[in-house]
This record gives sequence, C-alpha cells and structure tokens, in this order.
Amino acid sequence: MSAQTNTRTTEVRKSVTSSDDETMVVVAGHCRFPAEHRDAALAGYRTLIEAARRAPGCIDLSITADPIDPERIDICEIWAGEEQLNAWRRKAPHPKVPRGVQATDLEVWEYVVANRRAPFAGSRKR
Repeated sequence: MSAQTNTRTTEVRKSVTSSDDETMVVVAGHCRFPAEHRDAALAGYRTLIEAARRAPGCIDLSITADPIDPERIDICEIWAGEEQLNAWRRKAPHPKVPRGVQATDLEVWEYVVANRRAPFAGSRKR
C-alpha cells in the first residue's frame, strides 16, 4: 500500500470514528457468473474497484472470487455514510464484463451500521 493511499485511508477512518452525524453503510453479498467466465468478469470490475477506493467516504471495497465456489463473486463495500455511497453510485463506472456474460443470483444487501468494535482480541485499534 502506498503512503498516499495509507494516509487517505487513515483520514477516512478518523472521520468515520469521530462523526456522530452519520452511520456507516456496508454493502455485502454475492453474485454468480458461469465458471468459465467468472475470472474474466471479475477482471472487468478492476477499474470500478480502483475508482471506488479513491472516492470520498469509501473505507474499503472488494469484489473477489470465492475460494470455494467457482461461479461465485463476493462483494463487500464499506462507506462512511449513505451520502457518500449515493454520490459514488451516481458516478461509478460500469464494470467491463465480457459481452454476453451476465451475473445471476444477485444477493446483495445494504446494512446501516450503528457502531463498530474489534471482533478479535488482536485487532488493531484505529
């Protein structure tokens, strides 16, 4: 991780933990592509992921191949608030999925998070 990215991430996290006005939003779930097209479809999300990680309010975003199911792509986004997420959605680039290949079984949900805490004793504090 570059120093610039690390600094930006730290700034976003500080703003999230110090703000009482807005709650964080997590978008999480999965979709499926035919196994023979999954990796190409996943590669088509690279530009979207890179842009999202630079977007104001994006704490983290990952779209990854599931290690067990050869058709599944897992989605996890964490945003500082709904305002930032909605601003991102208005300008987000479309993924460059191969022509004729479509996601199926789209199961993605948005969660509003009231607070956060470390789930493991060894988790770093921010």
